[in-house]
Amino acid sequence: MASSLVSSILVLPISRCHQLKQRLPLLASATPPSTHKARFVARRKESVSVQQLQRPLIEYMRLPASQYSVLDAERIERVSEDTFRCYVYTIKFFTFEVCPVLLVKVEQQPNGCCIKLLSCKLQGSPMVAAQNDKFDAIMVNRISCESDSDKSLVQQLTSDTIIEVVVL
Repeated sequence: MASSLVSSILVLPISRCHQLKQRLPLLASATPPSTHKARFVARRKESVSVQQLQRPLIEYMRLPASQYSVLDAERIERVSEDTFRCYVYTIKFFTFEVCPVLLVKVEQQPNGCCIKLLSCKLQGSPMVAAQNDKFDAIMVNRISCESDSDKSLVQQLTSDTIIEVVVL
């Protein structure tokens, strides 16, 4: 039974593999080096068409981070001109509560920005907070805005994100 399952997976047609890839939201792998217990890497690239309003999106994307509007002041706190602290939603899991707190830096790019994770700390239940020294996280999110022409009413907003978490 197991060998037939393996052989059916190995001979999956290429067109079917493409369909499976489209349905999966993230690709992840666990490859532990000798000094780590586990290493998880995920990458996702997503694009969406955005209708232009009075101010072109590309103009906003070219602004320095110091001029960004912070829409949810309870979740996003400006630390400096280009650094923000983000409180991710609290997740309740059985008797535990977890709230990841991200410190990110925003760097300007020609057609957008690059958001880099500086640190990630877990807040919540005491047992959850005790895990902060047991993992490292890296995240880079490149956000860009493209259009066919400067006068186009629709622009393409693209986010290309890679996240790596290493369990120590």
